[in-house]
Amino acid sequence: MTTKLEHRGYVGSAEYSAEDEVFFGKVELARDLVSCAAPDARGLRVAFKRAVDDYLETCAAEGRSPDEPAAVDERREAEDRFRRVFAALQGTVDPDIPLEI
Repeated sequence: MTTKLEHRGYVGSAEYSAEDEVFFGKVELARDLVSCAAPDARGLRVAFKRAVDDYLETCAAEGRSPDEPAAVDERREAEDRFRRVFAALQGTVDPDIPLEI
């Protein structure tokens, strides 16, 4: 199982809202908000690709540079930070290991 979406170097989150009965996602590690939603997981993958493509087209039309996809090392570092924070919130991390955020 994966909770990540990828397209053109951009990585996005994938989550499900039981309350709204919808899957939603957004580009991670970007200043601009690029989000999408769909009624099912397959649709979310398509919606994410369309959202990224639309974002890049909009930036080009406006004559501005889009946020660059995060470098692989930056992505790994952010994912590691997320895992450490999540583990700390779940109480599954050794309290003697420093938590860097």
